[in-house]
Amino acid sequence: MPTWPCGLRRLPISLLLIGSRVRIPDRSLKFRHILHRIIMKQCVNIVANTTAFKKIRAKMFTIKVPGCDKYEIYSDNYLRCLAKDYPLNIYHPSGTCKMGDVDDETTVVDPELKVKGIKNLRVVDGSVMPTIPSGNTNAPIIMIAEKASEMIKNDNPDSKKCFEGDNIRRKMHRWKKK
Repeated sequence: MPTWPCGLRRLPISLLLIGSRVRIPDRSLKFRHILHRIIMKQCVNIVANTTAFKKIRAKMFTIKVPGCDKYEIYSDNYLRCLAKDYPLNIYHPSGTCKMGDVDDETTVVDPELKVKGIKNLRVVDGSVMPTIPSGNTNAPIIMIAEKASEMIKNDNPDSKKCFEGDNIRRKMHRWKKK
């Protein structure tokens, strides 16, 4: 089943060049994602043909995706097949569980990462970032986790007792070999 958000039809564009002015009729505005794909393809071709790219003998990823392998790689039909059948993200998804002010209806978690309206539940991952970072998400997520661990320890000052003396030995008996 196609995963396009809207029907596919031809745009009134015969040729598109980077830097050119293209006029899209108002009735076609919902098809801007197709135009973006055309521009992206041109960008890929431009980068692939740069002196720097050729100097280091870099090559574009050329493994064909199953289901689209009947088309020439990077042809319009190949890209159309990929966009229709494989709409996945190879990056680090984030920002799907927005953190923010308790009174903000667009947020899911408060500034202490507690899920609004649910007791004893926090979200500690990249989904709480209210804006998606432009770089790798690894360092920001580590910092979110570090901050969350501090908040959890501060909210539960008696939690250290769980790991002291006889308490830990009583809990460990489950794993002893008999």
